[in-house]
Amino acid sequence: MTSLLPCIRQRKRECYPRLENETNGTDRIIDVEGAFNVRDFGGISLSPTKATRPGVIFRSGHLEFLTDTGETKLSKLGITAIIDLRTSSEAKLIQKWAYANGLSTANKHQLPPALPFPLSEAFHLDDRFLKYKSEDAMRSQSVARRYFDTVCSENGRAKMRELLVFMHEHSSDAFILHCSLGKDRTGVVVALLLALLGASDDQIADDFALSGPGLEPMFAQTMKFIGEYYPNYTEAELREAVVQMLTPNRQAMLILLQMMREEFGGPMEFFRDGCNVDSSVLLSLKELLTEPRDWDSGRGWCYVSARIRRILMSLSLCG
Repeated sequence: MTSLLPCIRQRKRECYPRLENETNGTDRIIDVEGAFNVRDFGGISLSPTKATRPGVIFRSGHLEFLTDTGETKLSKLGITAIIDLRTSSEAKLIQKWAYANGLSTANKHQLPPALPFPLSEAFHLDDRFLKYKSEDAMRSQSVARRYFDTVCSENGRAKMRELLVFMHEHSSDAFILHCSLGKDRTGVVVALLLALLGASDDQIADDFALSGPGLEPMFAQTMKFIGEYYPNYTEAELREAVVQMLTPNRQAMLILLQMMREEFGGPMEFFRDGCNVDSSVLLSLKELLTEPRDWDSGRGWCYVSARIRRILMSLSLCG
């Protein structure tokens, strides 16, 4: 089978070129054996004096391939709550495939059982796969619409409320949040939390795009998994679908954030009015998920210089 890395690297240059020449948060990616797309929510600059707090929320793809060594690593990170955004049928499908292929090796005794917060009401592999395989001239717009419909559905808003209230009531815990790839549903939840904390659209989209590097190790496994369920597709068809599946659409995230503002006014209004989360809970979460920046460490100046550089780049493009 032809290597997918050249395809993926080309997609990376096309879809998130900002990451080619800047670390842009790649230092937050954590190597965990058997897990993938793992990174810390903390370490994102929100202002010269404030950043997202590390060690509270981690995010990843599914944990079905986790090894004992990987489980120990997560345990040492202090994780005490696992939030699973998948439906039970989706989780069982991946668990079954992992066992059948000898990829589920961890004893899973060092971590707590996962808590289900299914952001979608139903799971159909055909829907998930074919949406990536299909050609779509308005792909970014349609991806953003799917994200919007998922999180703004009655079920989506109810699960968002349950999730935020749970985090508020367990503020001493450290959470790992995941779906199957850690890209779409996990990415949308994290994006809305970052928006609540005051991150800019570009920062949120940049963080969302980090799932590209985070998912590169999963290309061979994903190709094999999809190929077994769709044996009639050619290798070229599968490759194109998998490349689309594992490449985050940065533009779709920017469109989603604009859609949320147009529909609700902003993240605070979405959570408060759309999800019925009390304002006091939201304010408490904002305090929990942020920390002051130390100007003496130079990080505040790094933030300011990065902002100035971004403005100058925008001006040069306009000129």
